[in-house]
Amino acid sequence: MNCLLYARVSTDKQAQRELSIPAQIEMMTQYACRNGWKIIGQFVDRGESAKTADRPELQRLIRHCQENKSVDVVLVHKMDRLARNVFDHATIKLMLKRNKIRLISVSEPLDDNPIGQFMEYIIAGAAEYYSANLASEIRKGNMAKLQKGEWPTKPPVGYKSVPGDNNRVAHVPDERMAPLVRQAFELFSTGNYSLQALSEELFHRGLTTRHERMYSKQNIKLLLTRGFYIGRIVWQGTTYAGKHEPIIGKDLFYRVQEILKNRSTDTGEKGRLEFLLRGVAYCGTCGRRLTGEIHPRGSYYRCLPDINRSRCHERYAPVKTLDDQLEMLYRQMQPPIGFLELLKAEMHEISQRRQRLAVRQLGALRHTIADIEQKELRLLDEMLAGRVLHTTYEKMATTYTTKKQQAEARLAQLDVNYADPLEFLDNCAAVAGMLASLHHRFTFDQRKNLIRAVFRRIEVEDRQIVGVELNPPFSFFFDDAGCRLFKNRPTLPTRQDCFEQIVRFTISDEYAHANDRIKTLMVTAKQHCVSIEQAT
Repeated sequence: MNCLLYARVSTDKQAQRELSIPAQIEMMTQYACRNGWKIIGQFVDRGESAKTADRPELQRLIRHCQENKSVDVVLVHKMDRLARNVFDHATIKLMLKRNKIRLISVSEPLDDNPIGQFMEYIIAGAAEYYSANLASEIRKGNMAKLQKGEWPTKPPVGYKSVPGDNNRVAHVPDERMAPLVRQAFELFSTGNYSLQALSEELFHRGLTTRHERMYSKQNIKLLLTRGFYIGRIVWQGTTYAGKHEPIIGKDLFYRVQEILKNRSTDTGEKGRLEFLLRGVAYCGTCGRRLTGEIHPRGSYYRCLPDINRSRCHERYAPVKTLDDQLEMLYRQMQPPIGFLELLKAEMHEISQRRQRLAVRQLGALRHTIADIEQKELRLLDEMLAGRVLHTTYEKMATTYTTKKQQAEARLAQLDVNYADPLEFLDNCAAVAGMLASLHHRFTFDQRKNLIRAVFRRIEVEDRQIVGVELNPPFSFFFDDAGCRLFKNRPTLPTRQDCFEQIVRFTISDEYAHANDRIKTLMVTAKQHCVSIEQAT
């Protein structure tokens, strides 16, 4: 009889244990020799998961079995080397059966009868459960690490993994690569390098991929936007405070982000063309962004063409008409100084109250965590002494771990520094209190920065501004009389909710750009002799 061998490992750890490829091949070879079978081929998948059947060598094995009628047996070390879900196992088994080929596991001898087939599918089902349960445990483990500020996978270039406290892995700056990462940010922040030029320069300095190749433009851009370098961990869209040492200063990082954003945004200021609303204005009819152009009779905004959609029939909007409406909108939006004073006072009072409450709860939570850790140690001692069954130990240990993770997560929520949210709020309130004045005094470029800080989107229809979306937290500053155009003004019943939204915003990735713009506007306002103290 002719047989084929199939082996697979999915991780380096498996390759180092008894599941290594040579070990699997050796056991299958011995099994074939004992039965007098001839080995006519072998197929090996290295580093491939068995969650799906989309593995290159497995697919080649299947094609070989379908095209060659000389195959009688497919040998595997264990059934889970072939598949880890019942559907894939059944599909592969059916294909082999149609071609009159037997599937045999060296470690799991099963008869080719109803009982053997039943046991085979039990084994396949157990493998599927193991795979799904392992994935669930990994997700829970990753979440626990993230709550503690630990990166759960391999760190980005510039860091290396070393043994840390309590046998945990720590990520520390790499002595050779961290300086090159810093140089990447420093060079790009000068504005004198394109992504391609930066990639070439860093390649000459020694920054290469693991295959000793030059970074592509896309990978260089990804490197320049990694919040990991300033101590932030972004995992599946959520940002956590990392406990690793930053290798890039925040000012440098956000300066680079601003350069990247300005280069990727078409603002329309090319040559002698200056269009204030370009890049933020959209057509209220078709939803496309507005562009600006000069005609013999004046400058106009119009919808950007789209070859995949029909032409929009909205009339061209004169630049001066919309610019004048923007100035009027600023005057309508500008809240009374007394309202801003009251809002700021309320927010400061809420923050002080939250801090006092947090101090009391933080102490209780730390005491709870310490108590759980003591219980865990006592439980381990009891189990090792034989006074607690292993099954009971596992159940109680899981309960303690869950309670400890919940307490640590709550601790992370309460341990908040309110200085940044309050400073950001104060600066935004100062800008909101003098929108019309700033717009009147600023240069064109400064007006553009003001628009980007305040507005996320301005909708135009029939030559009129018909709707606006504001960047946080400006939507909190305007009363009902001036918010008829706002599309995203929150209807919040209390100042507590306003404060919560501002705090959440200050830990988001969007906050960095907003805060940088607001600080720039404040500096510019002072240079124009606009009295911040009088406005606030």
